[in-house]
Amino acid sequence: MFLGVFAFILLLIITNSYFGSKKSVEGMTDMSSSGNANSGKGPNTVADKSGDHLEKLKATHEELGNKVLATNKDYKKNYGETAVTMHDIINKLMVMKMNSIYPDDTPDVVITKLAELNTLYNSKHSLNDVVANLDKH
Repeated sequence: MFLGVFAFILLLIITNSYFGSKKSVEGMTDMSSSGNANSGKGPNTVADKSGDHLEKLKATHEELGNKVLATNKDYKKNYGETAVTMHDIINKLMVMKMNSIYPDDTPDVVITKLAELNTLYNSKHSLNDVVANLDKH
């Protein structure tokens, strides 16, 4: 559960840092204020801005890549070992959560504990994706 919360907070930080640092570009208009926002015509359509959007995403991808340095063998090894260790921790937390479910618990408590167990399970799959991504580099 802690990893799920950590991943969610990390996602919020990354999203906020990317979208929170938007700068106005001269000549660009807010699509919500234009009359053609839904018409698909004119210079303010989503399609017309897609190239700029793609360039911003590529710049963000490169910036994050420079911070993560997943192609560096030492860092990649550390990331892999971190993922394996966290995976092992989650397995132990899952056993603890499973053993905290008692037959005399109310249905609400059982459902809550099962939801927490499911969150831990999903966290393991997220870690597997991280490892698979690291293996691509």
